[in-house]
Amino acid sequence: MRAAWGKVIGRAHAADHAAAARRLAVTVALGGVLVASVLVLAPGNYPLRPQSNASLQAAFVAIWVGVIAYVCVGRALFRRFARLYLSWFVRAVILYRSPRSVTRAVVQTIAAVAIVLAVTPQWFSVERSTAAKDDAAFELLDAAINRAVCNGEVDRTASIRIAEEAVSRDVQLTPIRSVIISKAGSLSAFCHSGAESSTAGPGVLLPIETLILRLRSRISAAGLAKALHFVRLAGVLGFVLLLMSVGYSAAFGLGMAFAGFWLLANLKNQLYSVSSFQALFILQAAALYALAAGHRWARTTIGRGAVGAGAGIWAAVTGSDVPGTVPVQIAMLLVVACDAMFVSEMRAWAGRVRQSAALILGFAAGYVLLRASSLPGARVVTAGAMSAPPPLLDVLPSGPVVLGVGLVFTMSSIMWLARSRSRGALVAALLGTASCVSSLVLGNGALSGSGNQSYQMFFGAFALLCVCQGALNAAWELVDRTAAPLA
Repeated sequence: MRAAWGKVIGRAHAADHAAAARRLAVTVALGGVLVASVLVLAPGNYPLRPQSNASLQAAFVAIWVGVIAYVCVGRALFRRFARLYLSWFVRAVILYRSPRSVTRAVVQTIAAVAIVLAVTPQWFSVERSTAAKDDAAFELLDAAINRAVCNGEVDRTASIRIAEEAVSRDVQLTPIRSVIISKAGSLSAFCHSGAESSTAGPGVLLPIETLILRLRSRISAAGLAKALHFVRLAGVLGFVLLLMSVGYSAAFGLGMAFAGFWLLANLKNQLYSVSSFQALFILQAAALYALAAGHRWARTTIGRGAVGAGAGIWAAVTGSDVPGTVPVQIAMLLVVACDAMFVSEMRAWAGRVRQSAALILGFAAGYVLLRASSLPGARVVTAGAMSAPPPLLDVLPSGPVVLGVGLVFTMSSIMWLARSRSRGALVAALLGTASCVSSLVLGNGALSGSGNQSYQMFFGAFALLCVCQGALNAAWELVDRTAAPLA
């Protein structure tokens, strides 16, 4: 009997000691928060005050709001409210879920852009900077100036070259038409100065530059660079919207927005180059397949053929600017075709073969028809024709490491796609395949270094966030299973 009472008294003392330790820990934590709050929030300058900013001050204000709510509302009610809010927040913002509605995806994308804009507003504007020596970019810009000013043909351009002088740092803020007048005497003299063959082929960058120059007749080279930067930002924003709509979390989309905008901001010395668009070409190709997978008409034979034709046209257009993206998009096509062949919901093998064949034949038809319709005298501007661009960052791992990571991620994504049949898994498999093929093509020198690096770093951020997303989903499922018997 005494032994039993001794155990009970010992447990009571142990519980008292544990409670005292918890109270001591809470007191120390609150004291530390109080001291840090005084250092951060109190006005004035003194030696111990850290370099505080608005975000840090807002964090400490939020901490104290939570402490006051905990004291005023009561422990039980506060815990219940915190548990419900935490559950909603995790499910709505952090976890991967089923595809969202377009309205909700748009709202979350706008919120992500607003956060990025509030934290790093400098990424949305381009200051004057010295453009890298890029003959291909200057030839494209000369062709666009000719088409906008003189309404010239695609394969002809004036013999007076304006682009390289217009983008020089001294005259970047001068309207391009004023630069033409100062060099040629008049616009008419520039347009009738004689014409020579241009290396500008049918691509994406040339029509965009021409349209901007026609819409803003008084635009300068700096203004054109800023407009092209906003076009690239819109491309990243569209891909973030796609990620939100196929089920990725709002936190995931915010992370990809930060990664994409940061990478584009680091390409400021290649504002007129196709290499800064290279990652967007691959992302938009993946977006085409993911968007088509969400519609029932795209699962029919005719729909598969139409999707393949659209992908083939896009490959032909972007391949005129960067030929190295063509094998990348062909590899992505084969992934979608194999998915339709082996993992399709159709039971009949004849239907699977027919859909895969329609997809491949549609791609070939779209690609060949657009290439055949190009002007026979026009040569294509290739990324390899430019002078060697500077590397984007020196922290990118070596080629074998990137290839190995891409292979592991691609195989995992394909298995995820086979199990779940989700569009989010399809996007991951396509981006992983593009990373592997880009690494192989880069070894042959067909892709520009900075353009390939920008995509590989974007893919690295995507893969890292996917791993974190999967870990969070698995942890939350484990918490749900553990808490279910206790409820």
